Amino acid sequence: MFCNGGTLTKAEGSPVESGTCSELVTWDEVSKIAAQFSDALLVEMEKAFADVEAEINTKMEEEGYTTPNSPYPDASEDAVFNSCWEDGYAQFTDGSVRPYSDCELGPVEQTPSPWVQGQIDWHNCLDAGNTEEYCRATLN
Repeated sequence: MFCNGGTLTKAEGSPVESGTCSELVTWDEVSKIAAQFSDALLVEMEKAFADVEAEINTKMEEEGYTTPNSPYPDASEDAVFNSCWEDGYAQFTDGSVRPYSDCELGPVEQTPSPWVQGQIDWHNCLDAGNTEEYCRATLN
């Protein structure tokens, strides 16, 4: 339990305050109060940052720079596809890299090398309960 309000007094020479408590509150109630304060503070901070970002973008546009609002600020209109990069992105002749559907790869099936496949087959044969002689004769 916590005290919410009351009269605090400090006796002369005492290192601590003491007093009366007008209302007792539980930990859950204290947590709710803290969350409300935290949420309100977060909203105000987001507003302040949005205002600063808008001001910076306005100044950048006035100076002729591209802003983060444009999806690909470095991409020119006449850029041509150059090469695929990873995860569905492509590089264009103007140097920009952006999503490009022709570069999206489907699942790639990887096959082991013959030596690795031989090791897999050998262990599978032994795991099946066969003897080394049988597996050697069967796999060679």
